[in-house]
Amino acid sequence: MSKIKKLSWAEFIAQFDESVQDTLSTRRKKEGVDGMVMLVNHVMDSSRLGDRTAMIYGPSCTFKSLEMITDQKGGVYINGLPSSASFVESYTTD
Repeated sequence: MSKIKKLSWAEFIAQFDESVQDTLSTRRKKEGVDGMVMLVNHVMDSSRLGDRTAMIYGPSCTFKSLEMITDQKGGVYINGLPSSASFVESYTTD
């Protein structure tokens, strides 16, 4: 696994299409959110290969910390299926 990059908010949000940036910004500002990660699907035979997903973490979220997410050795199943296994590539706490 490669090193997880900590990014500024500007660097983080630039990784996503402009059409979702306002929604991501709104989610990041929710009470009880400590940060946001970018998950990338690495499953070679998945139709989601390379897809990026932003996910919040913090006391009010399913994942309470960055460590809880990175401890998922098989990845985070975005849609519940093994083919959606995605792994943290970057995060922000800005």
